[in-house]
Amino acid sequence: MGVSYAAPAYYADRLCERARCYLREFFVPSRDRRDQLDADRRRLETLKGIWPLKDMNNMNFSEKEQERARVRQLKEEIDEILKERTWKSAQDRLDAKNEAQDKAVKKKREDLLKTMYWM
Repeated sequence: MGVSYAAPAYYADRLCERARCYLREFFVPSRDRRDQLDADRRRLETLKGIWPLKDMNNMNFSEKEQERARVRQLKEEIDEILKERTWKSAQDRLDAKNEAQDKAVKKKREDLLKTMYWM
């Protein structure tokens, strides 16, 4: 005997799966996108002054701990900046507010609207 679950849960699951598939490139970026993110991270690290790494051989324990805390804080800021950029890019793509989108993305969105929002 089959077990079913509530229709709202079923439709919510379908919508989430479709959105996940549509936004896959943001969750699992291509090699080129990862390289671009790494380059952006390195550029931000250079701008924030944490790359190249400082030589800590001549520092005492307290100074090393302060430097590690500073680097950790700056890396968290950089991660947040990159997350915000990625989120904004995903939002722009999903909302189709970016007029400069190429035809393939517009076509994909139109196809998605035909199939995803029928309920």
